[in-house]
Amino acid sequence: MPVSRRNQLRVQQSKCSSTTGNEDNINVGMTPIQGGAPLASIVVLPKHVLLPNIPVDGSILFELSVLFYCLMALGLQYINLYRTVWWLPYSHTKQALNFYLIDLDVLLFIVSMLTRSIIWSFVTQNFELKKWTVKYWIVNLIKLVLFVSWISATGWFFYKVVLRYTLVHILYIGYPVIIYFVLFGTKLDGFLFLQKIKTQEKARRLQHSCSLSPEHIRDEVEQLKTDFNGYMKQILFNSLYCAYYCGIIPCCFTLNTLYFDVGWVFQHTVLLWVSMVVIYTQYYLSPYYCDTLHRAALHLGRWLKVEGRNAHVPYNVWSELQTWPQNALVKHIKGLFKAEALCNAAEPGNSSHSRFYFLFHEPLRIISLLVVAQLSVAVVQLVLLVGSTDWNHLISLALLLFCNYYILFRLVRDYLLMAKAYKNRLNLMKNAD
Repeated sequence: MPVSRRNQLRVQQSKCSSTTGNEDNINVGMTPIQGGAPLASIVVLPKHVLLPNIPVDGSILFELSVLFYCLMALGLQYINLYRTVWWLPYSHTKQALNFYLIDLDVLLFIVSMLTRSIIWSFVTQNFELKKWTVKYWIVNLIKLVLFVSWISATGWFFYKVVLRYTLVHILYIGYPVIIYFVLFGTKLDGFLFLQKIKTQEKARRLQHSCSLSPEHIRDEVEQLKTDFNGYMKQILFNSLYCAYYCGIIPCCFTLNTLYFDVGWVFQHTVLLWVSMVVIYTQYYLSPYYCDTLHRAALHLGRWLKVEGRNAHVPYNVWSELQTWPQNALVKHIKGLFKAEALCNAAEPGNSSHSRFYFLFHEPLRIISLLVVAQLSVAVVQLVLLVGSTDWNHLISLALLLFCNYYILFRLVRDYLLMAKAYKNRLNLMKNAD
């Protein structure tokens, strides 16, 4: 439109690292010109920070740590189910567990299902070897043998379980697979491994650029929103997957005559699920990725709807081709809106843009929620440990606490580093003012 192009707002030509100016010096240009764009507006770009070097686990190292945590939780659940009182004088056994009641085929099948991600991560790992060399063929041969062995072992254990149990038990085993197809459809890459989605995360961060083009900002937000929703699905599915196979499946294959503490077993499963949610969220939503979301939210901005409609209030007609400054009043088809952030490229009344800004305009929101969740799990387990008297309760709580303390340490470390970096930005902004 020629009129819209002639009335494009004049923006401050500066990089994203420029300091912010005083809000009182922003000329909002509130005088409407036949419903057109403001004649003179200055948009102050948000100032970003450079995060320090924060260690992030690779895909294989992360999968190894998750596998270790799940195997430990699985072993502790079997202890809760099959523990004995061997120290009593008239006890019929001298062992700590009723090993003869444990179905080895079910146990090995659960272990094979838990190793799916680490196997596929190793198979798809790029070791940067020259093609057609001896090392190249040896590595690929090892990958092939490992993958075929895992497929064969999983199929064999599943076949032996099918022969011994009813259809209901088979449905118990396949329930997570059904949930996966409901969430992700027929794409199997997310069920097998996490490396591809992690590579996409790094690519999105490299593509982030500070721009005054509102179309570019909104497109970037849509890409980040799609990735974030995919990450949340992966977090939900993988955490439920681990908690289900480590906590629920062992209970489903117990004998009807076996007595165990249902409340304690359920509590163990719930605490395991919360811990797995924190672990996967920390991996997917790394500090650098959260910083990318925060930068995009600052450029996107947010509009607040003005309820009291006064005909004498000056406003401008909102245009999708413009980036609006703080406190600007615009007329949209959904009503009258006021710009809240320094830079506003969002569409007024768009609930998706509003949610994105609310979640990520505070850079420490996600990491703070993770710290609170993990700290709550650690406190609950510590309280239970103090009040426990059974030997299996003491062992399970002590081992899980040891791992959860390490997870809490990493979260607090990331929080402190990020808080210090963003605090320095606030200090620079105050000094600039």
